[in-house]
Amino acid sequence: WTLPSMERIAPVYAIMPVASLMMQGDEGAGDRLEGYVRRLLKFDEPIPAIAIDTTLKGLTRAEKWSVARQFTDRIIDEEPTSVQRLLYRVRLERDAGNRPGALDAARAALALDPENEEALKAIDELASLKDR
Repeated sequence: WTLPSMERIAPVYAIMPVASLMMQGDEGAGDRLEGYVRRLLKFDEPIPAIAIDTTLKGLTRAEKWSVARQFTDRIIDEEPTSVQRLLYRVRLERDAGNRPGALDAARAALALDPENEEALKAIDELASLKDR
């Protein structure tokens, strides 16, 4: 076992404070967060669970849809049977205005947990958007 290099560690530890700055209105934080996430995605190490929620909230707020999708692809690939990680995709696609993508993710979550309340609610809400 060897310690990972600072190049690998730095993006992980920078993500949360930068995302927090973003939530407080720091306009340049979105671009910095995007850069850290892009660096993080280059490595094979698993993304720490503690960083997922804050990172996605920051990327969503900054409307960094491409890197947010890459990030959710990665976390889902790491744990493909995680309903929670699929629900992150539902929220991301809904916020990005991608109704079909959100529905697909909600259906995938329901396939794993047919009684998941958040996925059921998302499908109902997304279906009502179609009817408007």
